[in-house]
Amino acid sequence: MVVTTALCEALNQGISSGTFIDTKIILYSRRDPSGRVCRPKALYANSHVLKTIPYFGDLLFGDFAESQSKAFKDAIDEEEIAEDYGYVSDSDLEDDEEEKAPSAAEPGLHPFDPFVTTGEEKTTPEDFKERVQKGKVVKIPDMAFITFQAFLMYLYTDAITFAPFGSEENRRSRNAEMGDPSDVEIPQPSPKSIYRLADKYDVPALKRRALDCVNDQLANCDIVEESFSKFASQYDEIRNLYIERLAFDWMGDSTAEHTRARVKTKIKNFAKGDLEHATEMLSGLWEIANRDEGVGARSFSLSYPVESADDVYLAEGQYSPSVNEALIKSIRRGVFFDRMYWARKSKAGDMLKPIYFSSTTMDARTQLLKELVKSLKGRNPLTNDLGGNVNIESDCDCDGDVPEAEDESPSTREENEETRAVLITGSFSAWRSLFFYCYTGAILFAPLRSQGGDSRLNYIRQNTIATVPPPCSPKSIYVLANLLGIRPLCDKALADIKSKLTPENVVGEVFSWVAAGQKAIMEMQCDLLVSDFKDPMTIALVKENIKHISHGSFPHCAGALHLGLEKAFELQKKKRQPSCVSREISLAEFLDDDDDDDD
Repeated sequence: MVVTTALCEALNQGISSGTFIDTKIILYSRRDPSGRVCRPKALYANSHVLKTIPYFGDLLFGDFAESQSKAFKDAIDEEEIAEDYGYVSDSDLEDDEEEKAPSAAEPGLHPFDPFVTTGEEKTTPEDFKERVQKGKVVKIPDMAFITFQAFLMYLYTDAITFAPFGSEENRRSRNAEMGDPSDVEIPQPSPKSIYRLADKYDVPALKRRALDCVNDQLANCDIVEESFSKFASQYDEIRNLYIERLAFDWMGDSTAEHTRARVKTKIKNFAKGDLEHATEMLSGLWEIANRDEGVGARSFSLSYPVESADDVYLAEGQYSPSVNEALIKSIRRGVFFDRMYWARKSKAGDMLKPIYFSSTTMDARTQLLKELVKSLKGRNPLTNDLGGNVNIESDCDCDGDVPEAEDESPSTREENEETRAVLITGSFSAWRSLFFYCYTGAILFAPLRSQGGDSRLNYIRQNTIATVPPPCSPKSIYVLANLLGIRPLCDKALADIKSKLTPENVVGEVFSWVAAGQKAIMEMQCDLLVSDFKDPMTIALVKENIKHISHGSFPHCAGALHLGLEKAFELQKKKRQPSCVSREISLAEFLDDDDDDDD
């Protein structure tokens, strides 16, 4: 399963805006004993993802009267009855065995509704709950609550699993499952209900999946009942599948007599005017019975065209079960981002920006994040794990490089400074990229500053797009991932740093603040430096750095000097041969050189 491009854009925007849910969707959920469709419920969605379907794009972003504030603050009338549902036999509707008054504690409902004003609520930054300041309300009178939940998850993840259909036993077991949904699961929808939805909203890829599922289950369903149903009469593809299967069963050995007898009964009812909708089905059955090639065994396989170029998803995108759980909760409860902290936007630490994330996802990745949160009282200077100067992260992204439009953040921007929870280590840009990686598995690294400031800035500008955060520093990401214990991201960042080291920049990187505080980075860089210590430019750069270190202003470089010496002598031991003495200059010999360059 993948994270769709539209979801990536929504997550990328939400990390810095704090808003993911902005649309409330009202659908019917039950069928009462008299057969009426009833009990509207609310689902919550991201409009950026919804608008990938043209039907919803026109609805949500056109002349939409229900987008006024009163509409989304109004409570739902749970006693409302659907006037014209259009598909009363929909198996995604739960069956009420007896009339009962609706209850706020009914399974599937959640007491938190971001569109209903329930009074002032006090929250700390750590317990930030996504609150929609403005949004849209869509009432869908002819789709089931269960069906649309699955549809939303399909839009988010391109994944869907169907329930079996065709028997009363399956239906009863599905009703039990739907009545008590898990927090981490979406009840499986009927493939027929999804086919109907995909046909109405013109979603060809989803329609093909549903049709394929119907085709696969033909042998397990009551084909006579399905063939003469109103559902089959409405869709040519479905009806043709049923006719082929019904003809096959008619000619079969074991069940043919039973099938023919039931069809005979249906034809009698049709002749009485009770099954007028079955006209096309009976005509098709006559045609197949009289065709030249006859009726034979079929595999009932379907062939579909290749996915179009429009079906594009982020190449690296792989989402974890925790993201799946967070998305399901957001659909049912209207909350995705439930944590808000502040992070540095400038190197001097005098500019802070709120950053938002889902605790469900982050808690699954790491349990260490809360330990990094400190309280900032007033405008006290920020500090850092590696020392008292916030500028020690020499390759830290702090949003000064690429102009960024100021977003409209929720009212939490005005949070009392004395209660703000500030992420001390790392910049806003680095945290944004890390959170996005935790959702999608995707991250884009920028060149190192030591590779050239202009080329780095140009690369960031050229690769700043809507689907992912701007390219970030691999060193900054390594620092955060190492603190949080996210090993796969550490390995990814370390490999990227290594790929960008050259004779021109490796010396500066070895003696940097980040290398001094990150053992794995220093080890890797020292290995590269001493393994090929022959380049005259490299030798000159090391000499120059040693002179600067001698002034006492760079005590953090002591570790690199010592580790470099150790690795150089280890390399000498490996090279030493009794019969031959190599005269290639080594770092150890260089440090023994009698060159009397003094300050």
